[in-house]
Amino acid sequence: MISISFVMFEGIPSVLPIMEASNCKEEFSYILVAALSTLFLIDIVFAELCYYAFGDSIKEPLIMLELDPTHPAVVVARILFALMILIAYPLIVYVTNQVIEYNLFGQMEFSPLRYWLKNLSRTIVAITATFIAVTAYQHLHKVVGIAGVLLGGFIVMIVPSLIHNKLNESTNTGFDKCLNYFLITYAIVGGTIVTIMVLYIDFTEVANENSHH
Repeated sequence: MISISFVMFEGIPSVLPIMEASNCKEEFSYILVAALSTLFLIDIVFAELCYYAFGDSIKEPLIMLELDPTHPAVVVARILFALMILIAYPLIVYVTNQVIEYNLFGQMEFSPLRYWLKNLSRTIVAITATFIAVTAYQHLHKVVGIAGVLLGGFIVMIVPSLIHNKLNESTNTGFDKCLNYFLITYAIVGGTIVTIMVLYIDFTEVANENSHH
């Protein structure tokens, strides 16, 4: 829920489409608050529903894998989920490739060498993502959660607050600066606490499994 929330609030999947669909700034603000509130509520309700249904007996990183694999509805859901990943991954990784290629090849002239180096870079990104997914499969949800908290908090809260303070250094009121520093502090403290909790739970589960063996 935490990592998905950061993806939603980060901007690309939610803020930008709403901005494109809005006719004016005032309308955009109301629609954005309504949309993010709805997403936030759905994330919490879904997480609580899963915990109510499975409790501490969840063994798979995906809830779908906990369901009866022979049920027709589950089979259809898994196929749709696989198609969704197949379609969504190129859209998500596009930003990653753009940032990497801009920093590595931004100063190079267009040439066959540049073309194939970019292809090599994209191949390495895909192989790296596959390697992480395969090696950390049993703990993938925790890896995604920690990455969402640490990187999401940095991108969503810390960087924008620092940029806002810098760009509006002469016009920022004391309240604006306090609010920005509060968001920075909140992101650091919240990220630290959640990371410690996730790691503690992980170590506890490993210790319990070893004691049973």
